[in-house]
Order: sequence, then C-alpha cells, then structure tokens
Amino acid sequence: MIKRFKNGKLKLSVPKNYRNEDGTVSEKFYHGAMFRNKLYIDTIDGKFYLIDIDTCKVYDFNSYILDDLARNKISYLHPAPNSKVLFALYMKEHSAE
Repeated sequence: MIKRFKNGKLKLSVPKNYRNEDGTVSEKFYHGAMFRNKLYIDTIDGKFYLIDIDTCKVYDFNSYILDDLARNKISYLHPAPNSKVLFALYMKEHSAE
C-alpha cells in the first residue's frame, strides 16, 4: 500500500478494501493506511502537501494524485525540490498546535 524508496520516492497503492463502489479512494485509506505510516495531507503556507513525518520529506499534493490512484490504483511521488525547507516550515507552523 505505501512503500518508501531509498531515493525518497513514495509509492501509494490502494487495494480494493480501501475503495468506494465507484472506484474512488475511500476515507479509510487516509484515516487508516496513511495515518499508520505517519503520512499527512496538510497545508504549508496555504498550499496542500503530503508530509512524511518519518522521513521528514514533503511531496507536492495535487488533485491529480487522487485521480491517478482511482484510475491506476498506484501513484509514485517524488519529494518536492525544496522538501527540507518545506518540512522545517511545516514543523514551525504546527509546533504551536
């Protein structure tokens, strides 16, 4: 379902039990598989990202990722070019929470 590669790439795959009847990704995927792997969809400076707490990497998160998962059942993400800076900003923004 979620695989991390040494080069920072992230593979998301959604099995049938995490899909709705129409093939879209179920909320169970976000609240189950992603949370167990400490992956969170959140905003940094007003833009959506996928944050990997375990590896301190940040991935651009666009709506096409959800479409890709629904259509192909697999999506590969690469860390944002400024991932370290974004992660530090994320931690700063959310440290008060």
